[in-house]
Amino acid sequence: MKKIKVCQITTWKTGGAGIAASRLNESLNNKNIEVDSTLITKSKISELNKNEITARSYISELKSRLIYKKLYRKCIKKNAMNYEFYSFFETGYRLNLESFDIIHLHWVSNFIDLKTLVSKYSHKKIVWTIHDLNPFLGGIHYSIDYSRIDDDLKEYDFELMKLKHRIIKGQGIHFNFLSTWLYKEALKYAPWLKNEDVSFSVNGISPNLFINKNRSKVREDLYIDENKKNILFISESLSNFRKGIDLLLEAFDKDFINDNNIAIYAIGKKDIELDIPNIKFLGKISDFKLLQKYYQASDLFILPSRQDNLPNVMVESLCSGCPVVSFDTGGMKDWINKGNGIICDEISSNSLRKGVLKALNYEYDRDEISKNAIEAFTFNKTSKMYLNLYKKLLD
Repeated sequence: MKKIKVCQITTWKTGGAGIAASRLNESLNNKNIEVDSTLITKSKISELNKNEITARSYISELKSRLIYKKLYRKCIKKNAMNYEFYSFFETGYRLNLESFDIIHLHWVSNFIDLKTLVSKYSHKKIVWTIHDLNPFLGGIHYSIDYSRIDDDLKEYDFELMKLKHRIIKGQGIHFNFLSTWLYKEALKYAPWLKNEDVSFSVNGISPNLFINKNRSKVREDLYIDENKKNILFISESLSNFRKGIDLLLEAFDKDFINDNNIAIYAIGKKDIELDIPNIKFLGKISDFKLLQKYYQASDLFILPSRQDNLPNVMVESLCSGCPVVSFDTGGMKDWINKGNGIICDEISSNSLRKGVLKALNYEYDRDEISKNAIEAFTFNKTSKMYLNLYKKLLD
């Protein structure tokens, strides 16, 4: 049987999208005799696993920087504190993808040259899994930043957006969304999506990563007080406005923490100056086994994002059996229910505080939360989902 040759393209292996792309690549190769999948990235060779290659080159990076210099505007620098990330879809990279049957794009900003790829491989089947809104915006990645940037940058971003739409609209690209929220949000900026080929899926994860252990022993190993109500927060960058640590800090003031016997653990790059005795900052944790111990040791996981798609941390928390408290936005509202957490009514610190109190007074079945989440996000399910999509596109 001839295998379907697929390339998974992601700028980096790190970050939510990069981790999801790497996990998909792994699952397709491990669970499927019908697919031969290769991950292509700009990450260093030392960071790569089996069936992963780097396309990073000095010449391509140099060409990209010259292009960025041409595209750069003063308003981008001026607004640097008002957006999460700004990227370009014109680069110096020209990938040779002729040997692949399916070209599967993930988070590819500042990596692929979009116009070249779409025109050169118009005879190929292209799938684009949408990890944020950038494929339909200009250089901005989440629409919430439009409320924070000034008019000059907004105008420039809309110019880039129109150019990008001309490149991808009506080109036979299959757009794969990870949440209904993101699809609806994308339609606001690209109403032509209604006429495109679209599907919905989830980020898969290996069930082998989640081993139920004695929670008392885990807490003892981590020096976590068993008598407290332990709450976990994770963000790759703690300064990220979209991830909402400011809402968490407003909700969990000293009196609230003391009155409710709460301990908060924050994981992520501490790139802001915070000296808060009520919160223990653990820094960035790359070891997933250690990370999962914190999920298991915690009574609740707090996800106060103002906007998000399908966060890996939510999936990981649920698979670990830890209930999640979040807002009525993004992929969170697709998956969180009264049996595995709380969806707060509005995006505010007061609503978050009420949601946490409600969750702390509810007796969750952690084994059931873990079982249901693993069934929903397991590699077996997601790899089969993508195999069926690839077959359908090649028919």
